[in-house]
Amino acid sequence: MEARGSFAPSENTVHGHGRSRRRPVNACSTCRARKVKCDERPNGCLNCERLQLNCVQLQPGISGAEQPDTPRSITGIKRKRTFRVCVPCRSSKIRCSGERPACSRCTQRSMTCSYDSEAAVEPAWVRNIPPPQSPRDGDVSTGSPSVRSIRSVRSVHQEGEVSTSPAPQSGNCPPFLSWLLAPELPDGAKLRSLLEAYFDNVHPVRVFAFVHRPTFMRQMDEGLLADNADRALLYIMCALGARFYALDYSESTSPLPRDLIQNAGSQWAKVAERLFFSEYSTISIVKLKVLVLLHDYEARTGNYAGSFLLTGLIVRMAHALQLNKEPFTDLLCKDHTGVSNEVSLRESRRRLMWACYVVDVWAGSGVDRLTILNERDIKLQLPCNERQFLLQIPTVTECLQPGKVLDFLPTEDIPEKPLENMGMSAYYVRIIHIWQRVLRYIKHLDKVEPPWVPGGDFSLMHEEIKVWKNSHPPWMDFSPDNIYIRRASSQLGALFLVHCMYHHVLCDLHRVALPDLFKIRSPFVFPPEQFPLMAHMQAVCYENAQQISLLVSTVLRHGVKYLADAIVPSLVYNSSRIMLYYIARIVDPTKQESMVIFDQTIELVQHNNQALRAMSLMYPIAEPLYVTTEDWLNKVRESVARGQATAYIAPQDPSDPNAEESQTPSKQPTHPSIEPLMNIPITSSPLHSLSSPIRPLSVPTAPYHTYMDASEARYPMGQQPQLSVPPALLPDAGTVTENTLPPVYYPEMPNLEPPIFDLHSLQNFFEWENGGDANAPPSGLEALGTLGWSNLSGVQ
Repeated sequence: MEARGSFAPSENTVHGHGRSRRRPVNACSTCRARKVKCDERPNGCLNCERLQLNCVQLQPGISGAEQPDTPRSITGIKRKRTFRVCVPCRSSKIRCSGERPACSRCTQRSMTCSYDSEAAVEPAWVRNIPPPQSPRDGDVSTGSPSVRSIRSVRSVHQEGEVSTSPAPQSGNCPPFLSWLLAPELPDGAKLRSLLEAYFDNVHPVRVFAFVHRPTFMRQMDEGLLADNADRALLYIMCALGARFYALDYSESTSPLPRDLIQNAGSQWAKVAERLFFSEYSTISIVKLKVLVLLHDYEARTGNYAGSFLLTGLIVRMAHALQLNKEPFTDLLCKDHTGVSNEVSLRESRRRLMWACYVVDVWAGSGVDRLTILNERDIKLQLPCNERQFLLQIPTVTECLQPGKVLDFLPTEDIPEKPLENMGMSAYYVRIIHIWQRVLRYIKHLDKVEPPWVPGGDFSLMHEEIKVWKNSHPPWMDFSPDNIYIRRASSQLGALFLVHCMYHHVLCDLHRVALPDLFKIRSPFVFPPEQFPLMAHMQAVCYENAQQISLLVSTVLRHGVKYLADAIVPSLVYNSSRIMLYYIARIVDPTKQESMVIFDQTIELVQHNNQALRAMSLMYPIAEPLYVTTEDWLNKVRESVARGQATAYIAPQDPSDPNAEESQTPSKQPTHPSIEPLMNIPITSSPLHSLSSPIRPLSVPTAPYHTYMDASEARYPMGQQPQLSVPPALLPDAGTVTENTLPPVYYPEMPNLEPPIFDLHSLQNFFEWENGGDANAPPSGLEALGTLGWSNLSGVQ
């Protein structure tokens, strides 16, 4: 018995041919629950990384000597692990996303999604994983410096200095993405993924590139993010990056619920806000960066009232820090050669000030009593290009006014062409400055000269916009090559935004010819001899709205994440309502070319709606904008198909996307010459085909850079229809006769029938309390219209 007992296998002996194996000591709880072998790698084992599972390690103090700190690269395409498959997907033998109560495929196809039983969504081994143990007091100093910096933030919560709110709940959140909703920041590779998502998507747009990426990453790795301001900056950057991280996963791996994408990282933004306001009386450049990013985050979540209120704090802190002027006259840092990052610090200050200026312009919207910053007080040069900022190369650029540099610069320091040192954000600041002047012009029409006066403000601003466009270097063109170049450098969103703002500014400048649509106070009254000018201004506004649609549809093919600015949904909606208003009130339906315009416009609005629907994953405001535009588009499409005018339709309440629209019948003449749209033969346009709107939506195939400048279009007879009104829009003569009537309807003109649609109520989406209060101040973001506090703060 003892002899046989001596051959009994011991703890470390053998299975098989006498070979001994080591019993895993530091295996993660996930592998233990799955009953698979774990490689015991710290900061996430290979099994959990390969299957994208949450690696729960009960002993976080494992030394990193046995395994490398960086995670191993994974080849191939990532895929989501699905625990349960619905019945329709199993019958079709396709991959199911496993979401409850309905998977994404069944939702898209409007199918009834059902599962075999009411069993748990997750298998038993997932429920058997114990929760991770909190680190002991002696473990805080372990790990890399970046881990220590994150744990120092966690110690703030444990000491009670800042209270964290409960993490947002999402019933459809996969277990391996639950860390996006955790109250604490992740460690290691996940933290770097969040920061990369921020730097690739948020950092390039507008003038948000005020954080020097190499310096910030070095400080994080060395554990130098110690005080509350640095921690708040880290938290808000991760909060902004989390939404794009989830969006990228949804597009590349498996679709995620919209509420998960929108709520990803929201708890970290609240932590950043509490860290900031816990010491709000102290000011610093880092805290101002946190404020600017908090302002952007509030706008992305639809809290426009909160972002508007943060504007005052941002501008006042910028004044207190005196960021509006250069701290030293030595711009090339000749006297600071011993300081390693002096160049990036100064450039970061400049960019931060210009970011504050852009925020103030958005909030002021051309209203003097709402505008705090005066651009004449900003004595700074414009931001340099990204390469010089990244490599910390000192340089001289132009000021806000074209062709000018700072006065105190010595002659030997001024380059021959300082314009060549300017980056994309510098051109964006300049178009924003022009836009501010345009808004001031529109808000004071009773004090300015009308647009037909030679040498007036209108012609001067129009010429300034033209000069801005002609000053672009070749790398600023929206050409196919530049699209892929900027996509490779994560700057496609910034390139799109600059060109989109250019067309939006032209729309705003020429909207004085559309007073009913934009509710312009004290509008110009065009005399009969200026009707051709009014027709031209209406056509220019319409064409630039089309160009915005083409821009959006082109960028959308590369991914919705490149529509990375929170103002893009409003710009897209503004484009749609201009085009719908144009065919509803401007185009004469009795003209032969009108059906081409109708068909072309409907297709472009469809492109906009497709973009709004895609952007609803990121921006809550995009869905009600999409619903409102789609309702109007359906009315227009039905009217065109019937060939008769529609009844008056009251605008839908934007705060209630599901509300029914009220219809008041009105007697309108019919036009028997207009047949249903689907039976009309349509010729092809040079830029994209025009066909029935009921067919599947197609994206324009021609490159955007072939567009014609709307401000110079004259549309000669015999030319194929461009992206605007077809031939004979503008007669050469100064008077309008019966033989030269363009296919455009003027309300004051004789011998013209009324327009086919009575959609004059298609106006701005946002109203002050939806009541049209005459005392409501025109505050808020100009592209969003009048800022209704109840509606904007309540839209989810």
